[in-house]
Amino acid sequence: MINKLRRSQLTIDRITDWFVSNDFQRLEFENGQFEIVTHVVATRPIYYNIKENSGYTSYAKQAYGGSILVFEINSTPDKIDCQCYAPMLLFGIIRLELNFKEKASWITKYRREGYKHMVNLKEFITNNLG
Repeated sequence: MINKLRRSQLTIDRITDWFVSNDFQRLEFENGQFEIVTHVVATRPIYYNIKENSGYTSYAKQAYGGSILVFEINSTPDKIDCQCYAPMLLFGIIRLELNFKEKASWITKYRREGYKHMVNLKEFITNNLG
């Protein structure tokens, strides 16, 4: 997790450009919710309902197996805070937010994919701090 990095010249617009260049979609919430539908070959659609984290700008990307990677960014004049996770519904009712992992099993390969994006984002932010 990227948490409370000091900043000076890095703007939210430059961070948004990083997400767009890495095929993330900026989430526009309606009544504090955003629904994403993914499709996996030979299966039914997978629905995700992302709740808005007040004060954060959220981005999402489809990953391995129809999973979703979510990054939430809060930028103030002196710091950048980032929350990142892969949402999951257990038994269709219990909401979980799985952390990204450097070493994930093949079945949760999307967590490793999220970890790589998290490391790349942290590198981008670190390299662009004034």
